[in-house]
Amino acid sequence: MDIYVVYGETGTYENHTDWIVCSFKDEGKAKKHCFQCQVRADELIKEDENLWDIPDGANEYDPDMQVESNFNGFLEVSYGYYKIELRD
Repeated sequence: MDIYVVYGETGTYENHTDWIVCSFKDEGKAKKHCFQCQVRADELIKEDENLWDIPDGANEYDPDMQVESNFNGFLEVSYGYYKIELRD
């Protein structure tokens, strides 16, 4: 059986961080969750460009969301998913 792991990532080079958000048995659900995480992250960043003003848990689709600046100095977070085999 395959599962789809949703992950987030932020930052560049030495401050690059990635983390697991959640996983799904259905690829469509993983894809939808990535989209929901990304939309909410973009809203939060747009609302307040100050990294320190985004409260922990503000992204209800990814309560552990982390945000760092990219190489241009802009706050950025992105989401994706990958398939892995679930073994017993």
